[in-house]
Amino acid sequence: MPLGLWLLSYLNAKLICSIIGLVIAASSLWMILRSLARSSHPMKRTLSGGLIAGFLGGTIGGLCANPGPVMVIWSNLLGLTKEQQRATVQPFILAIQLMALLLFLIRGGVFSGCLVILWVSSFAMILITTRIGVMLFRKLSNTGYNRLVLILLIVSGLSLILKGLGGWGGLVDQWDHLLLIL
Repeated sequence: MPLGLWLLSYLNAKLICSIIGLVIAASSLWMILRSLARSSHPMKRTLSGGLIAGFLGGTIGGLCANPGPVMVIWSNLLGLTKEQQRATVQPFILAIQLMALLLFLIRGGVFSGCLVILWVSSFAMILITTRIGVMLFRKLSNTGYNRLVLILLIVSGLSLILKGLGGWGGLVDQWDHLLLIL
């Protein structure tokens, strides 16, 4: 994560978010199509592969505050069950969040009354959506879970692309430029 934060100060953040979003969406779509072909074989779990996935996830987390997709894609490529995926991804995201909190504390000046109000006001929504997520997790099969997660990753990738384009306004601006060229 520190590498991603460092890179963020030297790279075009909007362009990087768009590229990362495109890679996440494309990878997820490929994995859905791959699973429909039924000829896919899981990758072999290796220490180096896990370290690379963790490194990339942390770096992307630092760049665009979205560390989970790399670990989800890696877990899916390994053919892990939904329980194994959850046991892999949740601790990773928790570790990244704790590291971000530590960096905020070290840098100082981040915690304000406004942030506390935001945390308190969002707490109820977090509890409700977590409960809904746990109920869905219990009801879905491994295949259904994997497809749902990959669909959500496609949405996440598309949202990063939009973020990189400056939201809807930026998307319209980009289309305006395209129309001027035509």
